[in-house]
Amino acid sequence: MEKTYKLNINGLDDKMDGGIPDKHIVLLAGTPGTMKSTLAYRTLMANAQDGETKALYLTLEQDRDNFMYHLTKLGMGDNVEGRLNLYDLTTTREQWLKLSQDPGIHPEDPTGKVNMETFKRQLETLKNAMGFDLLVIDSLPVVEMMFKMDDPRDELFHFFKWLKKLGVTTFLITEMSQDSPKFSKHDIDFLADGIIKLSMEQINPTKSQRQIQIIKMRGVNHTTDPFELRYTPDGFEALKVIN
Repeated sequence: MEKTYKLNINGLDDKMDGGIPDKHIVLLAGTPGTMKSTLAYRTLMANAQDGETKALYLTLEQDRDNFMYHLTKLGMGDNVEGRLNLYDLTTTREQWLKLSQDPGIHPEDPTGKVNMETFKRQLETLKNAMGFDLLVIDSLPVVEMMFKMDDPRDELFHFFKWLKKLGVTTFLITEMSQDSPKFSKHDIDFLADGIIKLSMEQINPTKSQRQIQIIKMRGVNHTTDPFELRYTPDGFEALKVIN
């Protein structure tokens, strides 16, 4: 039986026909302030608690101390006895960004070119060292920013194909604007096996509501209804939206 992974959202997992299939690539897309990073980390933590799954959260935006401070305040500071690792690439990101804009001699590449291949080598090294099954990359827009891409759509297409070969289930966190029908830049939504949308919806002139919606999940019989997303000390829960 193929392995699947739960989002660990009470009220939504039971509407996803078992969960996210192994080796899927999922876009976790949303507007600012919709708890994308928190949900992604909570998902890894919950799955790592089964004692069989290993997970890696790769942060390119927030440094480790700030990220862990935020998680601890939400009651999620547990690293699940080494089965969940938080890897901070923020310093490396700044180095790569400088080299991609003004390349010099790079220790890993005598041509001095820092590009997507550099990032792939880093991920392969981590995979060989940690043997993770679940991966979060936070975030895809930062990856796009780090490397000078002559043809972003084509390079991201090959990156998605490479992620498939890496053989892990991957969540790519990405930003979207409130009114945009697109869930990522460069028209790459079709490359993802799944898209989970997080948004802030205006319920009335004085109240907004955080919502979650499974836009697509290949090979899974799932609801496409939006749900109110709440976070409590016990974790996330999805509630029916009342219009």
